[in-house]
Amino acid sequence: MGARYRIKNPSLVKQAENGFTLIELLMVISLSGILFGIIFQLFHVTEISFNRGWRNSDFYQNSQKALEIISSEMKEGGVITLVDSRTIEIEKSNRKVRYRLIPGSESTQIDRLVYDRSSGKWNNVPKHPVVYFQEKSTGSGFQFGIVRITARYFKISIQNQFNRQTLNCFLRVS
Repeated sequence: MGARYRIKNPSLVKQAENGFTLIELLMVISLSGILFGIIFQLFHVTEISFNRGWRNSDFYQNSQKALEIISSEMKEGGVITLVDSRTIEIEKSNRKVRYRLIPGSESTQIDRLVYDRSSGKWNNVPKHPVVYFQEKSTGSGFQFGIVRITARYFKISIQNQFNRQTLNCFLRVS
C-alpha cells in the first residue's frame, strides 16, 4: 500500500478546504461566459427571426391591400400601363389614375394620383398614401410589374428587390 502522511497542523488543512483555488475560479468564470454567450446568441437569433417575420407579414399585407385597390379600379375596364418600374397608370374613358411607389428614408409608400383635365395636374387623391411599407429603402427596392397574359387577363405584381419578395395579383378585365 502507499505511504501514509501525517499532518502536523490540522488547522492548515481546514483553511485549504474553506476557499477556492484560482484554477476553480477561472473555470467557473470561463464556463459562465460560454453559457451567457450561448444564451445571448439564442436571444439574438430569435429577435432576427421575429423581425424578419414581421417585415414579411407587413410586406404581404400591404401589397395585398394595394393590389386589391388597383384591381378593383381595373375591373371596371380601361387600359393599364406600366409608366416606369414605380408607376402604374390606369386610363378610362373619363379619367386617368396613377399608382406610384415613393421610397423614403424610413419607409416606402404607394400614392394614388388622379389627373385633373381642367388644370392639367396630377392630384393626390386621397391625401394620405394608399399603403406604407415600414422598411428602409434606397434606390429602386420596390417595383411594380405588369404582364399581359391574354387580351383580358393581366398579372400585376409588387416586388421588394431587397428581400426578394413578390406578391402577384391575377386580374380579369371586362
